[in-house]
Amino acid sequence: MDYTKIRELLKKYWAAESDVAEETYLKDFFTSNADVPEDMFAEKHLFMTYQQEANFPELNEDLTGRLKVHLNKKTSFIRRRAFKYAAVLLPLVALSYILFQNKSNPDSPLVIEKTITDEKQAIKEANTALLMLSENMKDGLANVKELNILKDIGNELNEKADQNIVK
Repeated sequence: MDYTKIRELLKKYWAAESDVAEETYLKDFFTSNADVPEDMFAEKHLFMTYQQEANFPELNEDLTGRLKVHLNKKTSFIRRRAFKYAAVLLPLVALSYILFQNKSNPDSPLVIEKTITDEKQAIKEANTALLMLSENMKDGLANVKELNILKDIGNELNEKADQNIVK
């Protein structure tokens, strides 16, 4: 069987450029065909999951309303205050643990015993460290951009889900 059309539709699907008819075609293809190429197993599993989720019964309005009320309740003042204290204390405890481990194990990589007395050598070492930091920040920023895209997609899906729950 020629899978070029399916692969093209999958490329459009993953680029978020497919329309409803194409997605329906993909869903029908993957749910009706037991034998698919190895490189399409993940997509088959994804579309089979979509099919299984479509068969779940809808929640009744009473339960949905009670869940919304429960989820929208604000946390108590004491709980919020406890979380604030925990947010402050947890990093302090972690830092003190790291420092204690560092003192008990002098061979730890956190200990830097290298002292540079030559000014040119110090500048060279600092430039090397800054270059490494810059390269890692570039990689980190690229990952953050990808995460922001995923976050936006998640927000859109949550909004659609909220709209579906309200209906």
